[in-house]
Amino acid sequence: MVDADEYENLGLSGVARVKTFYLAKPDDLTEYTEIVDKIANGLYYQVDRARDWDEESKGYRIYLEWLELSYSSTPDQRWKPIDELVASKTSVVKAYRRLAGLRPPSDAGW
Repeated sequence: MVDADEYENLGLSGVARVKTFYLAKPDDLTEYTEIVDKIANGLYYQVDRARDWDEESKGYRIYLEWLELSYSSTPDQRWKPIDELVASKTSVVKAYRRLAGLRPPSDAGW
């Protein structure tokens, strides 16, 4: 974990993800459930979702767009998933808001 000052100087990056899940397929259901769990716990941000019945597979087909947040404490460090860093939903919300500004703090050296 990092303290508040270190947190403000982190580099943040968002990665957009898009996938259509066929919930009648066990692998898709497992992956979809894991992603939705992270959305519900504030670790990912849901951008869009559409659901309809897939007659062929006799199950729901779900189109999902989400944003996965990554961080780096220095410009040359490998990007890491935000869920390795934060312990609270409030911290993730702040990170997403900062990312939406499309620029890091001016003193971060990025």
